[in-house]
Amino acid sequence: MENITIGQIMVAIGILSTLIGGFAYVGQSLDKVMKKVFEAEFKPVNSKLDDLSEQIKKVDMESCKNYLVRCLSDFENGQQVGETEIERFWEQYEHYTKQGGNSYIHRKVEQLKSEGKL
Repeated sequence: MENITIGQIMVAIGILSTLIGGFAYVGQSLDKVMKKVFEAEFKPVNSKLDDLSEQIKKVDMESCKNYLVRCLSDFENGQQVGETEIERFWEQYEHYTKQGGNSYIHRKVEQLKSEGKL
């Protein structure tokens, strides 16, 4: 330890650099392999999640339509409806149209608006 030369220090630094670079390369390679393995393993799970998401969207749309149809029937029949219920109707109607629903419900809303019932 008495006579450490600059050459020895450079060799030590070179060895450390090589080791660190080697570990980094192994880590990156392992990361790529693990991503491929997990992607293959979780493909069926991701597919099922996509299916569930579509089913949830459909159920959401159907329940939204049910609520809107019920409200439109109340409006058409002249039943007393509170301000909060009307606000909720418009919230659901906006959600329905944003989700792509724009059919007989839209026509009925326009009809009731023109008749002054909505």
